[in-house]
Amino acid sequence: MVNGTRAGTAVILGRFGKHVLWLARRRGVHFSLVRVIVCLIVVAGMSSAHDGIAAPLVGCNAPLDRTAFAKNDPGARALLGLTRDWTVAQRVGHLLVVGVTGTEVTPSLAERIQTNAPAGVFLLGRNVRDRDQLRELTKSLTAAGLKLSGGVAPLVAADFEGGSVNALRAVTGSTPAASQLAGGGESGVGAQALADASVLLGLGINVNLAPVADIRPPDGGFIGTRAFATTPGAVASLSTAYARGLRLGGVISVLKHFPGHGAALGDSHDLLPVLSHDMATLEAEDLLPFATGTRSGDAGMVMVGHVLVTAVDAVSPASLSAPVIMGLLRERLGFGGVVITDEMKMRAVSAERSVVEAASTAIQAGADLVLGDYTPAEHTLIVNALVADCTASRIDGDRLARSLARILALKAEFALLSPEGASTLEMWRSDALLAGRPFAASSPDAIDGRFYPVPSPTINAPDTPSRATGEFGPPSVADAASPGFTITDEQGIALYRDYLIHRGPSRLGRPLSRRFFLDGEVVQLTEGGLLRWKPEEGTADVFEGFEVFQATGTPWPVVDEWLKASGYARPEDGVATELPDIDPGQAQVGTPCGPVYRSGGWLVQSYTRAMVRKPMTVDPTSTPGGPAEVLWIGTLAKMMGAVPQDALAPFTWPVAD
Repeated sequence: MVNGTRAGTAVILGRFGKHVLWLARRRGVHFSLVRVIVCLIVVAGMSSAHDGIAAPLVGCNAPLDRTAFAKNDPGARALLGLTRDWTVAQRVGHLLVVGVTGTEVTPSLAERIQTNAPAGVFLLGRNVRDRDQLRELTKSLTAAGLKLSGGVAPLVAADFEGGSVNALRAVTGSTPAASQLAGGGESGVGAQALADASVLLGLGINVNLAPVADIRPPDGGFIGTRAFATTPGAVASLSTAYARGLRLGGVISVLKHFPGHGAALGDSHDLLPVLSHDMATLEAEDLLPFATGTRSGDAGMVMVGHVLVTAVDAVSPASLSAPVIMGLLRERLGFGGVVITDEMKMRAVSAERSVVEAASTAIQAGADLVLGDYTPAEHTLIVNALVADCTASRIDGDRLARSLARILALKAEFALLSPEGASTLEMWRSDALLAGRPFAASSPDAIDGRFYPVPSPTINAPDTPSRATGEFGPPSVADAASPGFTITDEQGIALYRDYLIHRGPSRLGRPLSRRFFLDGEVVQLTEGGLLRWKPEEGTADVFEGFEVFQATGTPWPVVDEWLKASGYARPEDGVATELPDIDPGQAQVGTPCGPVYRSGGWLVQSYTRAMVRKPMTVDPTSTPGGPAEVLWIGTLAKMMGAVPQDALAPFTWPVAD
């Protein structure tokens, strides 16, 4: 284990580290983990909960945090307290994810969202014109949802599978299909998913309606190249790797189309396909990818398809079938997360039933969210019908509470319970990826020089939640593989959990120092900040960029010395004192906190969260030309020599005996 003394810490982090540790000791503002721990308890505890339509214990219009279910689950009770002021219409409205028309939020669309209160929206190609327009659309949709729900941000979803299914093609261009990504193995697929997550977050999208976990039949079938492979084991490992990459990048994944569309005959857009496998074949083949993805803890949601599964329910499509949703998915696979239907206006469902009947049946069958490209009139009719179902006790308060608790737990986990979490768009990283080669299938292990293989999680104890432990490592180097970290002890598990909560690689980057202890705290330096965890208080903080230098009160004796030693000099009088035109990164890098320096054709200035540099034009007194580049805190620490070289090599965290 790393030396826990102050001297040992100084050896690891050097002079820069001393300023970091000063802040770690002095700063008193903490980010509470209570809400996130609550959501983890809810997600973990629901897998064994019976979710049938029980006799009414409390009406849908009564406080849902007083239901019998909530009284027995403190985590759910805390989350459901957010709905105490919601009307019944708002509560049942939160069981829908709806499509919208147009490329902007008009007054009528804003009114629709605020009236019918959907849990989220999903975007299609018709909604996307270009990058700036899409960002403005998602920002406005999020703002409209937040106005009504008291700080619960909406899900913003899109089909971003790649290949033939890409609702964002107008922004991203052509992208490889799952079958093309498969050649990169688990690490390549995971790296691609991590890159995709950064692109999506930068565009304001927090749900990817992917990956496809169906098995491609030998003849390709309807699924074709949307599937990763033709064998259950390969599909299981690759679809789980993609879901894991999205999760580590801060985006919700959706495993689809449960219980398997690959071997079903027909296209559910046009008719109801039939999956005629017996139970033994279902379990050995079709269900394996879903079992793997859900039990790993990587699947954010599971989408139930419009497929007739004759071995389970020979009458109703899976999306409307309690035996499939409650029996197969909930009880047999033990999935306690959010269940969402496939789009409900597809002919497999809509040919024989109205949109109102289909939505109502799906909810009563056990679905948490219904996905539908509804017109405004249809949307209102469905909300009214669900309110009527509550009044008639076809949906009771206990049943509604379970679904809302699952949905809110998922939103809590992905920082969607506050405006801050919803509005943090990682535009810098998104722009860098879109301008580079984020979808180059030929080099899946190093995308634009930023993203590296995402190792599979290692579960070290049967009673340890899968989201709280695993392997991750610093960037790969040319002459050594990255074995990652094996984490089994309490402090390591807690720090790793917080690493994921704070969006892990997509926000903090890779670890740059070993984990160490100081005054009862567990601290680690990453590329993007300093993460610390206080075990006794159960709180975590992230310090970003030059917040560290500012808080010490003596930033420039350190930074100025390094800049001068690196050949930088103050520009002549007349040069701008701030670097202009750094949007859209302004929100990410903060505000200027030091003078402008010049060296080798570059102008450099420190901001509160990073150092920014821009290439100069021929005239050094004119406005800098070219795009800005960002040196995040950890990268700067490396350049300053604050982190010893051996700390950058692959290493293993201490393993508890």
